[in-house]
Amino acid sequence: MDPYGKKDAKEILYNELFDPYEFPGNYSIKFLNKSTTLNEINNLTIQAQQTNYFCIDTEGDKFTNLPALIQISFISLSSASIPVVIVEPRFLPTITSNLRYSFQKFFQQIFRNDTHIFCWGDPVIELTSFLEFSLFSISNVQHFHNVQLIFASWFNRWINSQTPNINDENYLQLHAPRYDPALLLPPHIFNEQKMTTRNLWSLQDAVVYLLEKYLSKRETRQKWSIGLDPRLQNTIPHVPIQRRNNLIRYASNDVLSLNEIIIFMYNASNVNINTSLGEYFLLLKKEFAPSVSSSFSAPKQLQQQQKWYDLLFHDTESEDDDDELAGHVVDDRQVPSSTPLALPSPLTQDEHLLNNSPITNDHSSIEQLTTIGLLPSHATLLVEQQVHLPSQDVIPSLVAAISSQNIPTNPPKRKRKSRRSREARTHRNQESSLRHRRNRYRFELQRQSNLCVNTVKHILRHYQIKFTNVTPNKSVMHIGIKSQDEQQLYEQLLPLDIFL
Repeated sequence: MDPYGKKDAKEILYNELFDPYEFPGNYSIKFLNKSTTLNEINNLTIQAQQTNYFCIDTEGDKFTNLPALIQISFISLSSASIPVVIVEPRFLPTITSNLRYSFQKFFQQIFRNDTHIFCWGDPVIELTSFLEFSLFSISNVQHFHNVQLIFASWFNRWINSQTPNINDENYLQLHAPRYDPALLLPPHIFNEQKMTTRNLWSLQDAVVYLLEKYLSKRETRQKWSIGLDPRLQNTIPHVPIQRRNNLIRYASNDVLSLNEIIIFMYNASNVNINTSLGEYFLLLKKEFAPSVSSSFSAPKQLQQQQKWYDLLFHDTESEDDDDELAGHVVDDRQVPSSTPLALPSPLTQDEHLLNNSPITNDHSSIEQLTTIGLLPSHATLLVEQQVHLPSQDVIPSLVAAISSQNIPTNPPKRKRKSRRSREARTHRNQESSLRHRRNRYRFELQRQSNLCVNTVKHILRHYQIKFTNVTPNKSVMHIGIKSQDEQQLYEQLLPLDIFL
């Protein structure tokens, strides 16, 4: 059976054997987009201030995989109603609006240094693609939790600690259908397969084997940037309401199911009653994934971190270059950040020695290079055999012979007379200037500011941020950055309220 056929068969089987997933507690769905009111976002910010635990998930558009949705579920150990926030970054208010600034204040409370962020997967990888919207910075977060990474080890310990009592509410008994037992196995066998093959659990399987509910994944690959908020229906009016409701249900259930799994894992533990939820998962991470970093779990992420470090601390460009680039000169030119500069390589010690010493045919220079360690001793014979330099008395005759030859030279090209009128040249220069100005802000940071440009530049240099231009627009400071890698790094390093 092909992978897609097996996946569809599993969907059908789970749908037949289990009830559709529904979160057992109370929750309310809140949307963050240009239709959100200031009162709504202010209330969410107050609730975020009083919460230390959050579940996150993200969605990308079908085919393009562009970032389209962020789901955030507040975690509460009480019976109080929790908010599920669905952020639609393609429908955000303008960067200069008070509403956008309130969104940033909300995310500051989510990504504090004392919060715990839970995700089924690497949360840093999930959130990185959304940094371009300048909504948040994740540099302050101290505790990221990849629940998927530790689930198999936790499930193995938990299932082995259960007594086979059918009346026990934590006991899970599953009967595999005879026609395809590979689709549904007893829990301990299924988990043994995962641990033996080192395959990670899917969220859908975890919900089935732990919560005995069916979490539909039929809506995974969809076009999400359609305006899920009912207040955005006029934006893309041809999308049926039923489809919007299905996508909202899927997006909220995805993060709520993880919320329920986290609470189940915590309540099923036998740790000290004074151990908090965050402390418990830090213990699990230390026990089951001691060598995995919560922020950069993949080798590629470590390489990217080292690349960013090199960009910050090994760039020898002077501050004078920054000042020159920061000026708004009409006729200046800028090399695109994607094109590497061809810099002349510095002379090595042996090249310098050869350039500053007379050309000779004897072996003194070779012996000198061997003595100072630039050539290994066993390479002397090879050099003697291959290098045949002319003597000093031969060189003048060679130069005279070359000079006596009549080598034709190309006549200088005549300067073509411009066919454009003065007005056309002026218009072309203006268009070129505008194009170059736009290129300076191809990658940019945007921060609320009440400071002057010179003060902002001084702060940026203090943070070792290499900028191309700094321009204020009302209460927002636009900071041009040279490349996308630097933009992503500086987005995390530079606090949102640094210029306030």
